[in-house]
Amino acid sequence: MVLREKLYTVAEFLAYIDQPEFEGRRLELHEGVIVEMPPSSKKNVRLEGWIITLLNNFVVPKDLGVVTTPDGGFKIDERNYLQPDVGFISHERSGGMEGVEFPVVPDLAIEVISPSESAYSVVSKARTYLVNGSKVVWAFYPEERAVDEFRLADDGGLRVNSFSVDDMLTAEDVLPGFSLSLREVFKVLG
Repeated sequence: MVLREKLYTVAEFLAYIDQPEFEGRRLELHEGVIVEMPPSSKKNVRLEGWIITLLNNFVVPKDLGVVTTPDGGFKIDERNYLQPDVGFISHERSGGMEGVEFPVVPDLAIEVISPSESAYSVVSKARTYLVNGSKVVWAFYPEERAVDEFRLADDGGLRVNSFSVDDMLTAEDVLPGFSLSLREVFKVLG
């Protein structure tokens, strides 16, 4: 749901949403437009939590960086402030722990897709992450028990690989040695 028809910068957005009426609401800035994200379903929340746990089990012992929750905001550029459902950002790029947003895109952005989200919205968000420096975006589809992996192609377009519940995800360029069994991930959904 679009909240206002004015184009905002990230600085204006953060000042605007720092009002009591926005407390507890999940807001993002897409191409300068403030968008309220709908509440997540129980399936999505459970899946997000499990992915965060699996990532932290790999990242924390190796002290590789920060795994973020849906409240973790990333200043993508001057007109985009996004909150991936799960993110990973290396210590070298995280910019410290002060403030309310990470100053750059996550190395890995993970979105858990709701049935109400359009394919255009998913691709647009993936493109925004990737053209601004993310290495990989994973879009998890709980209902289908499938994942689309987005990467930037050499020609600047998007390269999409689709995975099913029987596959493994890896991102050697982001988390060397990490692999994620999709069967293990989706088991939390029953």
